[in-house]
Amino acid sequence: MLNQINIFRNISKEFEMSEDDQNNLEKIIFSYKNEFNNSKFNTHAYFSENDLNSDEFDPHIIDKKKSIEEVINFLKIFIDKSGVNQLSSNAFGHIPGGNLYPAVLGDYIASFTNKFSSVYFSAPGAVKLENTLIKWIAKLIGFPETAGGVLTSGGSMANLIALTSARESIALKSRDYERTVVYVTNKTHHSIFKSLKTIGLGEAHIRQINIDNKYRMCPNHLQSEIEKDKNKNLIPWLIVASAGSTDIGSVDPIDEISNISNKFNLWLHIDAAYGGFFILTEKGKQLFKNISSANSITLDPHKSFYMPYGLGIIVVKDQQNLLNTFSSQASYMRDCKSINECPSPADLSPELTRNFRSLRLWLPLKIFGIEPFKAALEEKLLLAQYLYSELKKINRMEVLCEPELTIVVFRFQPENSEKINDFNEMLMQKIQKDGRIFLSSTNINNDIYLRIACLSFRTHIENIDFSLKIIFEKIEEIIMNSL
Repeated sequence: MLNQINIFRNISKEFEMSEDDQNNLEKIIFSYKNEFNNSKFNTHAYFSENDLNSDEFDPHIIDKKKSIEEVINFLKIFIDKSGVNQLSSNAFGHIPGGNLYPAVLGDYIASFTNKFSSVYFSAPGAVKLENTLIKWIAKLIGFPETAGGVLTSGGSMANLIALTSARESIALKSRDYERTVVYVTNKTHHSIFKSLKTIGLGEAHIRQINIDNKYRMCPNHLQSEIEKDKNKNLIPWLIVASAGSTDIGSVDPIDEISNISNKFNLWLHIDAAYGGFFILTEKGKQLFKNISSANSITLDPHKSFYMPYGLGIIVVKDQQNLLNTFSSQASYMRDCKSINECPSPADLSPELTRNFRSLRLWLPLKIFGIEPFKAALEEKLLLAQYLYSELKKINRMEVLCEPELTIVVFRFQPENSEKINDFNEMLMQKIQKDGRIFLSSTNINNDIYLRIACLSFRTHIENIDFSLKIIFEKIEEIIMNSL
């Protein structure tokens, strides 16, 4: 047996890299990083021609050893130059965010220190840092000292945690599910409906509340529907409002909706994954008036706070709701007890094992302070207004509505009105195939619209002007080809 132990030890000892080997590997990786970073402004925002014909995608050989040079070459060809270039200042599709370099380094530190940040016993400093960040977010929102929450992988997980906590807050039982009612709009993020299915409430009644001409929830219709459902002996339970819908960027009238939720004692969840950090701006403070009346709020730092993908936040007004929902014990964790002042994230969410997420948010705040974040968000609000006004100057261009945040939605109206969807579909395809800018499209009342999200911290007025140039160029190209 000892002989076998030594044999396997000698083979696996390759894992224990010397400092020189680590430095050589880092040198190659950081050289690749610098090359990638320096090319971000000189390359496409979108690569439509994706050649993924590589043996590295063969599951039969993916575990075969290769040199680091071969690995980097594969990344350059088949990963970096396929799909969206998220580092491009001309990436406007979906909800572009960013990857502030100190956040990247925060992830690097988190990976090599490898703190088990779910449990206070294992990493008290890491857990306290996360709780401090949550308290900071809660203070921005205006939540009381009772608030609590966790850093998540993104908005979908944050929404799932919120809805699970909302279910447990009124002790809903399976026998009640068919009587339970949820109030949304047709702009509610699809992750809400995935969450309802996940927590067993797929059979709940979904009331789609009317929206106004700015695509915001109508409070009068909301109140009317709640009253009708109460008269039917149903269980009105949850209102989901948006502080920045994904496709249009609309902000529901939070002040009026919160009054209704308080009147009927419903849980109010606000999905502020995209828009939440605009509360740092003067406009955001007005739009989000009375947001502190919500029971739970989702924010995504990997959207409007410029962090790399994989960072969301859920904050609940009363932390005890999270503890009642997720706190549990196991025999093998008898040593891992939280303290009241610093609860473990594992007791506030479904996750146990998770990476040390706090550093990617905390390090940029320490390096930059809050002022550059505020300035970047204010700039993007102004860029969206500028884009809106410039698009309206283009003959036959329909701009859906004035942006509340930083998303502008538009379509071109050709002379043949019956071909309007075909024209804009072709316009979208031509822009994507060109690749110099990246937009995305959306479907509104069965009509195709293009959308530009002015959000990346790298995006400035020259990028907006460049996108207008490309859009106009492609419109003329389609018109000329149709003659």
